[in-house]
Amino acid sequence: MEKHWLISEYEKVWDGSPWYGENIMSILGGIPLEKITIRCNGSHNLAEIISHMTSWKQYLIDRVKDLKHEDMPDERNFPRLDDVSVDQWSELVRQLIRTHSEFLQLLKNNEVNLSMPVNGSSFNIGNMLSGGLRHDIYHAGQLRFLSKHLTSTNETH
Repeated sequence: MEKHWLISEYEKVWDGSPWYGENIMSILGGIPLEKITIRCNGSHNLAEIISHMTSWKQYLIDRVKDLKHEDMPDERNFPRLDDVSVDQWSELVRQLIRTHSEFLQLLKNNEVNLSMPVNGSSFNIGNMLSGGLRHDIYHAGQLRFLSKHLTSTNETH
């Protein structure tokens, strides 16, 4: 695995043409605002998933910079967001986009040794970054599925 390949894959997943279908930016643009805090069978809502994605992207930034493993506190991992205004939703999406952009710039503009171990863990930077890519793809599917399901079922609670 090479750094330029990872960057290319992240770009496809976010705003390009990924092999599996819709990219994250397209999915975000299709989420109905009236559905962002609805839970489906106890799942996390769409706002919580966006916040979670932002937290983990920031985690990747921090790990690339300091090479130290740290656990993600629960309140950052999946904060409970039951009441989110349209303005708050817009800010959550902007934060996610900003954090992803910062992440890509960090990868593009810095020497990143993918085989460098992350202190306090059993993995290296390459493992972590490829895991982050899979994390983005997983949550893209989750966002798409939940937004389609909530729209098709007219679920309101």
